[in-house]
Amino acid sequence: MGFDFINTEFGKARFSGGIRGGDEKGHKTFELDIPNYPPLYGEYITHYDDATGDITITIASCGLLDRAYAYVCPRNTGTNIQPCEEKS
Repeated sequence: MGFDFINTEFGKARFSGGIRGGDEKGHKTFELDIPNYPPLYGEYITHYDDATGDITITIASCGLLDRAYAYVCPRNTGTNIQPCEEKS
């Protein structure tokens, strides 16, 4: 994973690269480094708007204990941290 962490007030975050999930599709993942928690992962989805040139990033899941879970429902695959709400 060759991306540097970005420091935030809650911990650190970085893009952790793409993976091929068990559904055989590509998934883009990120990693969170929050004090007192194991490394946590999530999946994000990007959308490019041709009309405006805007890029929207949507968090599809977070709080996962392994990047490999990015393609499945986060239930029973992570910590007791609730999955992120979908936002753009």
